[in-house]
Amino acid sequence: MFEIIDGKVVKRTEVLTEVFSVDIEYQIKSIDEAIESMQIAKEVYLKDLEIILELEKQINEKGNRKK
Repeated sequence: MFEIIDGKVVKRTEVLTEVFSVDIEYQIKSIDEAIESMQIAKEVYLKDLEIILELEKQINEKGNRKK
């Protein structure tokens, strides 16, 4: 919970902590960067998955031909 106490914006926790908008903006930017990094990793894994699925399909087709 955010409050104004003694002319300062504070976040009520067990201990009052002075909070500035720049701190929150920094946290949001950090989260945005983490999301972007995870999106890039997801795209890499999706490409790897496509390759692996194709290779597994080829293996299964070869196995079915031998039977």
